[in-house]
Amino acid sequence: MKVMELGTGWVHWEALFTRAFYDVEVTLFDVWDNRQFDGFIFYASQLLTRMRSEIDRTEKEFAKAEEVLTSVLKCKEFL
Repeated sequence: MKVMELGTGWVHWEALFTRAFYDVEVTLFDVWDNRQFDGFIFYASQLLTRMRSEIDRTEKEFAKAEEVLTSVLKCKEFL
Protein backbone atom coordinates (compact mmCIF):
# COMPACT_ATOMS: atom_id res chain seq x y z
CA MET A 1 0.00 0.00 0.00
CA LYS A 2 1.12 3.57 -0.59
CA VAL A 3 0.20 6.49 1.67
CA MET A 4 0.84 10.22 1.29
CA GLU A 5 1.01 12.41 4.38
CA LEU A 6 0.32 16.09 3.72
CA GLY A 7 1.54 18.67 6.21
CA THR A 8 4.06 16.43 7.94
CA GLY A 9 5.24 18.91 10.56
CA TRP A 10 8.49 18.49 12.46
CA VAL A 11 8.82 14.84 13.40
CA HIS A 12 6.61 12.77 11.04
CA TRP A 13 4.98 10.88 13.90
CA GLU A 14 2.03 9.49 11.90
CA ALA A 15 4.28 8.20 9.11
CA LEU A 16 6.74 6.69 11.60
CA PHE A 17 4.04 4.87 13.54
CA THR A 18 2.23 3.68 10.41
CA ARG A 19 5.42 2.39 8.76
CA ALA A 20 6.51 0.64 11.95
CA PHE A 21 3.37 -1.50 12.10
CA TYR A 22 2.16 -1.74 8.51
CA ASP A 23 3.76 -2.67 5.21
CA VAL A 24 3.31 0.71 3.50
CA GLU A 25 5.38 3.11 1.46
CA VAL A 26 4.88 6.59 2.88
CA THR A 27 5.46 9.75 0.87
CA LEU A 28 5.71 12.91 2.95
CA PHE A 29 4.83 16.39 1.68
CA ASP A 30 4.81 19.81 3.28
CA VAL A 31 4.99 23.34 1.92
CA TRP A 32 8.42 23.89 3.47
CA ASP A 33 11.06 21.75 5.09
CA ASN A 34 10.85 22.15 8.85
CA ARG A 35 11.92 18.62 9.77
CA GLN A 36 13.72 18.13 13.07
CA PHE A 37 15.95 15.09 12.83
CA ASP A 38 16.78 14.97 16.55
CA GLY A 39 13.08 15.08 17.42
CA PHE A 40 12.32 12.35 14.88
CA ILE A 41 15.00 10.09 16.37
CA PHE A 42 13.75 10.82 19.89
CA TYR A 43 10.18 9.85 18.93
CA ALA A 44 11.43 6.67 17.25
CA SER A 45 13.45 5.71 20.33
CA GLN A 46 10.49 6.37 22.64
CA LEU A 47 8.19 4.27 20.47
CA LEU A 48 10.72 1.43 20.45
CA THR A 49 11.15 1.64 24.24
CA ARG A 50 7.49 1.96 25.21
CA MET A 51 5.43 0.23 22.54
CA ARG A 52 5.18 -3.16 24.25
CA SER A 53 3.68 -1.63 27.38
CA GLU A 54 1.50 0.99 25.66
CA ILE A 55 0.15 -0.65 22.48
CA ASP A 56 -1.86 -3.84 21.97
CA ARG A 57 -0.22 -5.71 19.06
CA THR A 58 0.77 -9.28 18.25
CA GLU A 59 4.31 -10.54 18.77
CA LYS A 60 4.78 -10.62 15.00
CA GLU A 61 3.74 -6.95 14.72
CA PHE A 62 6.08 -5.96 17.56
CA ALA A 63 8.98 -7.81 15.92
CA LYS A 64 8.37 -6.00 12.62
CA ALA A 65 8.11 -2.63 14.37
CA GLU A 66 11.32 -3.28 16.29
CA GLU A 67 13.11 -4.08 13.03
CA VAL A 68 11.86 -0.88 11.37
CA LEU A 69 12.61 1.33 14.38
CA THR A 70 16.07 -0.15 14.91
CA SER A 71 16.82 0.65 11.28
CA VAL A 72 15.53 4.21 11.72
CA LEU A 73 17.70 4.73 14.80
CA LYS A 74 20.82 3.90 12.79
CA CYS A 75 20.22 6.85 10.46
CA LYS A 76 22.45 9.90 10.70
CA GLU A 77 20.28 12.31 8.70
CA PHE A 78 17.15 12.57 6.57
CA LEU A 79 17.69 11.46 2.99
